Amino acid sequence: MAGRLHDVSRRLALAMFALVATLLSAPVHASEPASLNARRIVLATGSPLGIYFAVGNGICRLIEMHHSERARDVPFLCAATASAGSLANLQALRTGRVGYALVQSDWHRHASEGTGRFAGRRIARMRSVMSLHAEVFHLIVGRDTAVASFDGLAGRRVNLGPAGSGHRGTFEQLLAATGRTPDWFGTAMSLDVEAQIPALCTGDLDAMSVTIGMPSRLVSEALERCQGRLLAVADAGKLIASQPYYVTTTIERGTYPGQREPIDTFALLATLVASGDEPEDTVYELVRTIFEHLDELRRLHPALAGLAPARMVEAGLAAPLHPGARRYYAERGWLKDTRR
Repeated sequence: MAGRLHDVSRRLALAMFALVATLLSAPVHASEPASLNARRIVLATGSPLGIYFAVGNGICRLIEMHHSERARDVPFLCAATASAGSLANLQALRTGRVGYALVQSDWHRHASEGTGRFAGRRIARMRSVMSLHAEVFHLIVGRDTAVASFDGLAGRRVNLGPAGSGHRGTFEQLLAATGRTPDWFGTAMSLDVEAQIPALCTGDLDAMSVTIGMPSRLVSEALERCQGRLLAVADAGKLIASQPYYVTTTIERGTYPGQREPIDTFALLATLVASGDEPEDTVYELVRTIFEHLDELRRLHPALAGLAPARMVEAGLAAPLHPGARRYYAERGWLKDTRR
């Protein structure tokens, strides 16, 4: 029953936000009331089960609740849309389907500099807005997967994540840094975030991964429903040596149900980016609202509890700052490099 209710809730959430996004993208006609001539923010997030979706909707709620306190002209309308993740978000930003996106800091850098998967196709108009929470690489093996280390996954059925997701891209970078390819696994699967948990529970999958803020409800669900366990990533040092935007981290004991030992792994940062075509005043108001109500955002999820302006305005931001963000940070005296 709980599983059916969860599926129904997820479908309703997806339908609701798809409807909101459709409404916000509709043109405003001259015959409509002036109050409908709102500034529109469409923010690409991630899976409805993930933290990006919760964070994106939290940001929208802050903007719509608090902008009216100082608005002198038109209101803000904000929709946080579900997506396949960072790479899909960057593609949506490139094509103009969205003006804002949540993106892992590794793909943020590649898209800005035209490296890795973005070689020869950098997103020149992408602009940094701020960084957010740490994104931790979780590697989870099934109940009957008798392996003690990452090396033990050779020849196994492992889900890398759906095409277009930051989860998959990060896993592929880990493989490349250790001299491996997806063929090293017996079967490299491309299940989406929701589908990999049932596959792990039924034994059709030996291991899954997710790069997400912690503690994660999705990770807890995989551990509890599937009686899975977290696996340390001892090879993370090789990845960090080749890609400095990653850092080592530890999933402390007790972070998740049944987790009795600390788990060594690696992490990056979630970042908020915008198209350079987004109006300066709109981005300025978005940034001002977030920082003036940062305590509310911190309370949204445990992963956000440690948000600090000093890190948010610089860490993980490879693309130039959007002029609206730069203006606010300069007013607050937060910029060490005023050229950004």
